[in-house]
Amino acid sequence: DQIRINDLSLNNILKSEYEKNNSLLDEKKNYWETRIKEIENGVEFKEIRKNLKKVSNLKNPLDIFKMDREVKEILQSAKALNEKLSVEKEQMKLDLQDMKNSPEMKFSVDNGIEKFVKNGEIVIKDLDTLINIYLNQVYEKKMYELVMKYREVVKELELRKEEDKKAVNKWELYIEELDITSDTYGFMLNGEVHNISSRISRNTENISFMLTGDKNQSHGKMDGYVNLDVPEGYINIDIQKVDLDELKEFNDYINGGTAAMTQKTILSKEDIIISGNLNINNMNLNGRSIVDTMNLRMPLLKEMIIPLLSEVKNGKISYGYDSQTRRVYVKSNLSKEITRILNSNNGYWKKKISEDLKKASESEILKYEELLRNKEEEIRKISEENLNIQIGELEKIDEQIKFLKSKNKKDILNELFQRF
Repeated sequence: DQIRINDLSLNNILKSEYEKNNSLLDEKKNYWETRIKEIENGVEFKEIRKNLKKVSNLKNPLDIFKMDREVKEILQSAKALNEKLSVEKEQMKLDLQDMKNSPEMKFSVDNGIEKFVKNGEIVIKDLDTLINIYLNQVYEKKMYELVMKYREVVKELELRKEEDKKAVNKWELYIEELDITSDTYGFMLNGEVHNISSRISRNTENISFMLTGDKNQSHGKMDGYVNLDVPEGYINIDIQKVDLDELKEFNDYINGGTAAMTQKTILSKEDIIISGNLNINNMNLNGRSIVDTMNLRMPLLKEMIIPLLSEVKNGKISYGYDSQTRRVYVKSNLSKEITRILNSNNGYWKKKISEDLKKASESEILKYEELLRNKEEEIRKISEENLNIQIGELEKIDEQIKFLKSKNKKDILNELFQRF
């Protein structure tokens, strides 16, 4: 197996997530720096400073009584600005707190890992090659033993045919119609063979046969011919639906499912060629039995493969055997089907890989989270300090205004005379 990914790596994803969140904090920092400067350079502050400067620069204390309009404007502007700064300060705290708790700011690599796993295609490569190696190790010898027996039968047939040709007064039994039955892949097929002579040398034409059977709303057929003179033959098997759990060869590995099956067998004087196709549906694999035969040394890998196999329900398989090459072969879409299951976003493997990557990234995540927390604290502190400077200036202005506001004209004159 192999994971094909693009340029992404887990470290790049973590860095990207951090940089994205860091950028959000920078945007917030710039926003509040700009907002505080806007307040500082705003109309309210300018009017307060301008009018306060007029009042403070009076040389004749008696002129204070002429500044009634300016004093009122200072009072109104200071009140409005004080309220605005209080609101802004509270808003800043709420804004940073909301941002800190928001889904996009809360540092998490869930989305990044999901992209990583989604973009990285998990591929099962050359599964058919592995199957072919296994089949040839297990079955090729048995298949070849069968071919050797077939060749012995053909050789014996040839010898008897030559002896039979020489016979003159040998009796002959001619069979016009012969009923035969064959148990084929769990199907009991019945049919007839026509025009067979007991004298082998008299069978010079193709001997055809046709067998059919029905079972569990499925139809099976086996037809073909044999030619004892050449010798050669052809056998075609076509079954609409085979119950896989009834095939003894598969009982250890398959608990259920069906398959449409076609198989062709070509017989020649020396060789047997077999080719077939299976279209499998609703297959129920015994993952535990299959994994036990794989001789895997990693227990964790076993436990990961079992649920994967349980999800493989359908497949297309072609198979064959050629006695000339002595190779059993299989071609299938199982690699494609398993790859599809592996890459399912809701599948076991995607979740498993994501969980493993997150676990492996915990220390990196904590490092980036700490950096972001420090950045957030720095922004909050600087923004609050800048706002407090403006509030402090307002408080000083407020003191001067309270002096103007709380005294009657006589007291103001007395204090101004003392001050100047």
